[in-house]
Amino acid sequence: MPGAVDVRVQQPIDYPTLKINLNRNKMALSGILQEDATKNLMSMLNSSTSFDPSFWLDHKSGNHYFVGVTYKEKDIDSFDSLRTVPVSGEHTMAPIQLQNLVSEPTIEKSAVEVCHLALARVVDIYANVEGRDIGSVSQDIERVLDEWGKRNKPSAGSTVR
Repeated sequence: MPGAVDVRVQQPIDYPTLKINLNRNKMALSGILQEDATKNLMSMLNSSTSFDPSFWLDHKSGNHYFVGVTYKEKDIDSFDSLRTVPVSGEHTMAPIQLQNLVSEPTIEKSAVEVCHLALARVVDIYANVEGRDIGSVSQDIERVLDEWGKRNKPSAGSTVR
């Protein structure tokens, strides 16, 4: 499309994703809840500040700081480090390694970001304009989308705009 530059799909749907299937029977027998496993994994891979924010207030400066639990990145270097994450919860006597609660993790592809308009899922395509006015490029894009929609007949409930 002349004048359209840096065109990209904002919500890629094929990012590598690590899928971990928890065995609910083993979890129940161990006293581990789905929430416990999720929080322990999130602490390892991200930080506990996303689900259990704690603050420390510096009384001298008046600033507050997030305080959270996380692993050092260098300590998360393989599937083995993931398998051996200790999982504990309110109803457990001692931590249990993740590998005792899950099947083998697999690498799949999935969307990282999913956007919606009302309740319908949408895919946003972004483009910058160079060398032409934005109105002309916009009209060309609308024309191409209309033609594509007529040729490909979107499924029931889908629209192209």
